[in-house]
Parts: sequence; structure tokens; C-alpha cells
Amino acid sequence: MQPTVKRRVPFRCLFVAGSLVLSIAAAETVVRLMGQVDADGNFSFQGQPVGRRVPPVTAIAETLTKYQTTNTTRMIYDAETGWKPRPHISTHGGNYRYNAAGIRSPPKTYSIQSANGTLRIALFGDSFTHGDDVPFDDTWGAQLEVKLNELGTPAEVINFGVSAYGMDQAFLRWQTLGRSYSPHIVLFGFQAENVNRNVNILRAFYAGGTGIPFSKPRFVHDDDGTLRLINSPTLSLDRVPQVMANMDSWELAEYESFYDETWFGKRFWHTSRALSLAVERLSEDEPGRRIAPYRLDAEPVRVTLALLRKFRRDVERHNAQFDIVHLPTQSDLKRLLQQHGCAYQQLLERVQQQQILIDTQPRLLAAARAESLESLFQRHYSAAGNKIIAEVIAEFLATTLRDKH
Repeated sequence: MQPTVKRRVPFRCLFVAGSLVLSIAAAETVVRLMGQVDADGNFSFQGQPVGRRVPPVTAIAETLTKYQTTNTTRMIYDAETGWKPRPHISTHGGNYRYNAAGIRSPPKTYSIQSANGTLRIALFGDSFTHGDDVPFDDTWGAQLEVKLNELGTPAEVINFGVSAYGMDQAFLRWQTLGRSYSPHIVLFGFQAENVNRNVNILRAFYAGGTGIPFSKPRFVHDDDGTLRLINSPTLSLDRVPQVMANMDSWELAEYESFYDETWFGKRFWHTSRALSLAVERLSEDEPGRRIAPYRLDAEPVRVTLALLRKFRRDVERHNAQFDIVHLPTQSDLKRLLQQHGCAYQQLLERVQQQQILIDTQPRLLAAARAESLESLFQRHYSAAGNKIIAEVIAEFLATTLRDKH
């Protein structure tokens, strides 16, 4: 090797090493600038936690203070369901209004018994049933009432949906409030992501940055096939931060599927935000992936299927018809449009085997192809998306009612 070439080798190595260091530094800078750090020091990138997790005790305590010192929050603490809408409140520019019972409605009080000859329908579910992002008249429940009356069926639809609810909370809202209104038909809005919520207790572990700082009840599917309710009554407001700060000593910690002490331990790569991001994007062991929510033998699905059976039996004991309405999200439909298939197809088929399922997905998918996916959604359904759902349900119920007579 010529002397000149020998001298070039160290310089090339230094150049490569220097370039690598600069690239790592640039990546670190970009990740840090684009990320956010909460009051407890948790770092998130594009809405996803990165690096060492710290229970968000400070953030939750601050949010709870707001709930304890004001009367303007849309949600309030509830010992039976975790949280519920505040009675007599109007929020979101008047789009969300609740009556004396905390039911979303126009300025209206529903009688305990429906009027003679009027079909009373009760809706239960999460924000996709509640109708987040649209005024009351644009929700699928309100449009269903209009559609049924247009078809010649006098109907009254009561919306018991609550934002951020799990399926378990929807069932308990039926038991504690809904069934006292003696509906003829109960429609449950099935939004598949909620299977995760069914194995969550402290919402802050499931939804980082949540504005709902409460705990929720949760059903455990025991080995004998029975469902057992835990965290009932739910944690009082002052106990939530205490429990979060001392999870390892809490007697129900093993049932909080979104807490694992290994996720809160410090690793050497946590000193770098960029490296932590890379490790977690490549890892199969990050929160959420380990839970395998749609696997038929996994706990979320087992709890969900047992819960839906329990819901149906209780509704039928109260002389009402129980139907499930499939409510796919925008990301669900996007997967189908891109030919990736439905992520929870097996779960959906299992639900359909044991329950009456009103599937709105085909009609929504057809509309997305004919118009655009964006026209059907804001974050939740748009007025147009809600209208399609109402039409599908109205057609199904019209056929069902005709067959009964």
C-alpha cells in the first residue's frame, strides 16, 4: 500500500465516524424538537409514548383538581361506571347538551314509560354512539328517529352513549340508568377498539394525556367462564393519583392490562430519544402489542364476548330486543380500501355467530368508494356518515318489525 493511501485510511474512518455522529445528533435533535414532554417527564412522539414511562401522577392530579373545583366539566365522577355526563350542561358551543338525567338530548326530558304506540329505542356505546363532533340532530340516533317516523313507525330514540366508554361501562349504564326507561329495542354500538378498554381500569394508562382522569370498573373472565366485576365502586378522585404512584402495591394492579412494571424501568437506550424511538418501533414488546386485542384466545376478546352475552341476556330479561350495530372507524375502512383486510374479522364473525349484528360496514365502504372516506368522518362520523348508519339500521328494523307482524 502506498504511503499516501495509508494516510487516507484514518481520515476516511474519521470522516465516516464524524458523519455518523452528526447523523445521530441530527436525528436526536429532530425527535426531541418534534416530541412533547408532559408534567411528569414522559416523552411522546406523534402521540405515542417513547422511552421510560413514568405514571402521569402530576398531570392526573392537576386535571382532577379542575374536576373538584369547577362545575363546568362535561364529565363527572360516577362510582358505578367511572364517569358520566354532568346533568343540565351544554358544551362544545351548544352541540352537546344533557338533560337532568345526564342523557344527551335536545332540550327534552324523557318520561320513564314511552307513549302508547311509540317504539322506544335505547342506544348504548362510546363516542361513536354518543355522536362526538356533530350536533345532536346529526347523530345517527337522532337521524334514526326521523327515518323511522318517515317510514311510518312512530319512534323515540334515547341516546345513552358516553364518550370514552368501554363496553363494560355501556353495559353498566344500561343496568343503572337505561333499563329504567323500559325500551323496546336496545342497540349497542360495537366499536372494535373498545376491546382494549374492557381490560383497562385506570384510563390514564390507556390514553395518555386523557382529559378523563378517572378509573373505571372492569370485568374479569374467570376460569369457570363467569364474569366478575372489580374496581366497583370505582376509585374516589383523591385515590387515583395515590394508586398510580404506587401501582406495584395495589391489589388490582395485575388486572390493569396497560401497566407493566417492565415498561416503567429504565434502560440504557432511554438516554437517547431517537434510539428509544427506534427500539420501540422495532419492538414487539411495547404496550398494546403484547395484549393482542383481537386474538380469539386472548383476554380482551374472551371478556368482550362474555360481556356481550351478558348484556343480551339482561336486556331480554327486561323484555327488550338486543341488537349490535357494527361501527367501523376511519382507520378500519382505510385498511379495507387498501386491501389489507379487517384487523378484527375473526372477532366480528364470532360476534355475529352469537348475536344479531347490524353491519353498517358494507354501506359505509361503498360510500367511501363513491365519494371519499373523508366525507364520512371528522374524527368520528360526519353528518353524512351518521346518516348512512341511521339508514342501514332503519331498514333492518323496518324488516324486523314487519316480520313480527
